[in-house]
Amino acid sequence: MKIQAGQLQDARFHVLYLFGEDEDGLRQAAEAWLLAGEAESQRLRLDLAEWARFVQQIKSQPLFGKLPCRAMIRDAHRAKASDANIWQELAGQLRGEDRLLLCAAGPMHKKSWHKALLADAHIACCEFQLPDAASFEQWLWQALQHAGIRCARDDAMHMAARLHGMWQEARQWITRLQCYQGDDEAPLPLTVMLELCGEHAPDSLDAWCHAVLMRESQALLMTHQLICHQQTSGLQMLAWLDHRLQQLLLYCWHQARRHPNPARAARLFGSSRRSVMQAARCWKGNELIDAVQALSEAEQALKGGVQRAEHEIMEALVMRLAYGQS
Repeated sequence: MKIQAGQLQDARFHVLYLFGEDEDGLRQAAEAWLLAGEAESQRLRLDLAEWARFVQQIKSQPLFGKLPCRAMIRDAHRAKASDANIWQELAGQLRGEDRLLLCAAGPMHKKSWHKALLADAHIACCEFQLPDAASFEQWLWQALQHAGIRCARDDAMHMAARLHGMWQEARQWITRLQCYQGDDEAPLPLTVMLELCGEHAPDSLDAWCHAVLMRESQALLMTHQLICHQQTSGLQMLAWLDHRLQQLLLYCWHQARRHPNPARAARLFGSSRRSVMQAARCWKGNELIDAVQALSEAEQALKGGVQRAEHEIMEALVMRLAYGQS
């Protein structure tokens, strides 16, 4: 029986099944569910291997009376069909305030027991899908305003693109922003927001991405400076460049479809809007496809596929992208 997230506390449901690819949203909802209910309830956070403790708890007869029990199985996605059969039996047997919550993050549609749980009228099933970009942007902007963070909306949208779908990381980042801002009335600049998000040398990385995609002559020198002098991680540089390249691909795609405002359709804001629109003049469609392949190969090399120094891998990538040399 499918339900919405807002119905999780409904007293009718004794066994609840949460599934989907939005792991952060699922975990947050599960924790909120566990902390609700009767104040004196016993609350158990269990792994699949120890979930029998819940059965022992609800069947026990303590000397001073039985307490309600709410249990959460954190890794139900690892279950077998035999586990699911027992959960279905429990769903028809549980009474009172005893509750069992099953958390199965990730793709589940190929598992037969998943389909059996969805079809069981005694089990409440709630799916957590990954949010689309617009929903996450709106949530982040509202969370920033609620926390009293003063910043430009374009900067907030830039951060939403970097944090997309990472609810827990976004909340921790907002907490750091609150501590940094204090009683200061001035809006926070994007560089500070990026640094508090854990980005190293954001100004230099932004300038480097622009130089590479504009195919400027200083791109190679900037690569050397970032790695050898500023000790910037090659993987971090790849993450920045990949993000900017994805923006460029989206912009060019909407432009090719003759969208009246391709920058808006590609959700480009602030400095990235100007940078991507300028870079689009420097690339052809087949070159962008080659660039995506080049980034993928560089990532594999950085993660151990090739015995080469980090600066050599990144410099070779820049030579290939900016100067067309392989």
